[in-house]
Amino acid sequence: MFDILSLLERDKKLRDENDLLILNTLAFVEKIPGLFENYESIDLYLDNDKAGKRAVGILMEQCPKCRDLSNLYKDFKDVNAWWTAKKL
Repeated sequence: MFDILSLLERDKKLRDENDLLILNTLAFVEKIPGLFENYESIDLYLDNDKAGKRAVGILMEQCPKCRDLSNLYKDFKDVNAWWTAKKL
């Protein structure tokens, strides 16, 4: 939840110009790509940990429209940790 709040704080237009899918677990990540069929591009902001990287790999393999944007916060575990550090 805090990751999406951090992204929305960073980019005020994100909510108005995009559809958002918020995952509170990666348990169903293999079932997600079917949801992406009607989208031109999908930006992924998953955690920079083993599970997050695995999920990114699965999603990018199943859906070439996906882009891994974790490089934005590459030195942090997740978006919220990066945004919090940036705001200090």
